[in-house]
Amino acid sequence: MKKMSKLGKSILLSTLAALAFGGVAMGTTYALFTSTTEATINATAGKVEIQTGITAQIYSPKAINLDGTIADDENVASSTESIKPGKFATFKNGGKVTVTNDGVNIENMTPGDKVTLTVTPENLSTVKTKYMQKLTFTDGVDVEKLLDVVKISETSEKGFDTGIWNDLTPGDEMKPFDVVIEMPATATEGFDEFGIKLQFEAVQANANVSSDIFKNNVLNLDNRYISIHSSSETISVTSGTKSIQGDGYVIAGKSAPSTTGESNARAVNVDKGATAVINGGNFRQDFAATEDEQWDLIYCNEGTIEINGGTFKSATPKWTLSCYDDNYKNGTAKIVVKGGRFYQYDPSNSLTEPNGTTANFVADGYKVIQDGDWYEVVKVVNDDMSANQENVTLDLTQDVMVNLNGHEKMFGGEQTKTITINGNGHSIYFNCQNTDCNDIKGKDALEKLTINDAYVTALGRSEKTTTWNSRGLVFTSNVELNNVTSYRLLAFASGKKAVLNNVTVNETDGNGDTYAMWLTKGAEVEANGLTINAVNKNTAYHNRAIKISTQYSPVEGFDTKLTIKNAKITSQKKAAIAMDFDDTTTINLENVDISGVVDDKQNAVWASAGFTKVTVNGGKAVQK
Repeated sequence: MKKMSKLGKSILLSTLAALAFGGVAMGTTYALFTSTTEATINATAGKVEIQTGITAQIYSPKAINLDGTIADDENVASSTESIKPGKFATFKNGGKVTVTNDGVNIENMTPGDKVTLTVTPENLSTVKTKYMQKLTFTDGVDVEKLLDVVKISETSEKGFDTGIWNDLTPGDEMKPFDVVIEMPATATEGFDEFGIKLQFEAVQANANVSSDIFKNNVLNLDNRYISIHSSSETISVTSGTKSIQGDGYVIAGKSAPSTTGESNARAVNVDKGATAVINGGNFRQDFAATEDEQWDLIYCNEGTIEINGGTFKSATPKWTLSCYDDNYKNGTAKIVVKGGRFYQYDPSNSLTEPNGTTANFVADGYKVIQDGDWYEVVKVVNDDMSANQENVTLDLTQDVMVNLNGHEKMFGGEQTKTITINGNGHSIYFNCQNTDCNDIKGKDALEKLTINDAYVTALGRSEKTTTWNSRGLVFTSNVELNNVTSYRLLAFASGKKAVLNNVTVNETDGNGDTYAMWLTKGAEVEANGLTINAVNKNTAYHNRAIKISTQYSPVEGFDTKLTIKNAKITSQKKAAIAMDFDDTTTINLENVDISGVVDDKQNAVWASAGFTKVTVNGGKAVQK
């Protein structure tokens, strides 16, 4: 009778950092018995192992001109030898590059600095293997901000974290590749510190893995950096409905030309009547291109793409969103936009479709807001806040716009007493193109407006008018703001009370002497945890943090009360708190730091007629 021992465990998964692969061959002796003789077989377990070396070279220019050009590209500060793990080198301006066991850490990178990582993978597997490359960032890095100032490119033939498994047989060679991390000389700011890790995920060839990047019809981008190098790696949806979500990154590079000579750089492609729903993610093409080139970023050949969120930046912005012309015309290729931010591209005025006409991809009930080079799609919520009920609560799931079309335009139903907006971290744009419209108020019944956890601002002001006091938000009902950041003026009406908890006000774009916060005489404001940054970019003008004024027809019979606790106030040149009248006003200050007051009104708190009737409790604010 023959008896044979069982070969032990199967070899499956080995997720190893680029410099820490540790597969070990294990030797075992097995006995094979027969009825007449006994033979001995020496068996060695197969191994799955990719061993990788990594080195780095750094570069920084000797000098950079003020226009962002490099002054002398021949005389540079760079490492003369490759930096190995555990070693470091410094940039010209003192930044530091340290090669670690699983990647690289960079400190204090400045414009013009560059690091080239040379990665040399070696296939040591003794069995057929599948592998995937991954690139990740160290915890705590603001990746969106990083990628705005730092360009990362790779020369690998394989993409990173695309979901596609690549085949290896024993003895197959793996090609070295470079990862280039560069801050252009034209960048306007540096970056303090970040780290990049390179990893391989390897399994034996018959492991039950799938190259479908969608799991249960969902692609979760959280903590992922997907780098696409070929058409086969493009996120492709060709059946059913699939969704993309999360805050990770999809970087699409130019693919190699196909047999027909065509190349593309698509991050997402939809075909065969399928539907892709994009709820989040950052989609980019980080390569140089001319205006006459066409590099579609998000493309629909046949089917539907619905965009509810995400950030989109194409190398050729005109082609950020695009459909196959014939199918767009016959209605079988559609793009519907209900959210998202787009670089130099207005999805309501797209020039990508045929016949020289513009296409509007934005859904009904949504609007586009331009902020410099960026276009954001937001929901219009007027109807949601005009319900004829006593208490209206709105929970935001995306950025929204509220239309205010003049002083007579009010929101809130006839019976509405309170409106509460829970921003959940989103933006609320109060929109009024009329320069005289800056009242945030409701029907006569409205008693209080509460805004929680949101960014609020007024639209269409500084670029379209030179009247400084029409650029902000005037609250003419009682108001409570909790965990709110505001851009430009916040103003509060006479006879009404405002409660501000953890509020930040940024006022930087004045067309004249401006204020971050304005109180009409008779208003009452209680602020705890207040931050005001009142610094005009145009230094010819003065920014004061807070103004108390008789302007805007104050209601008689109300004393002005201002209480500020735990505050940091930056006020440019003039007094931080200023009054243009001499009347009954009480100012309570507790733990308030004021900086930037350098003009002749050296007092942190100042009234044009003196302090004969103005009471300041707690003494002067601490001026720094």
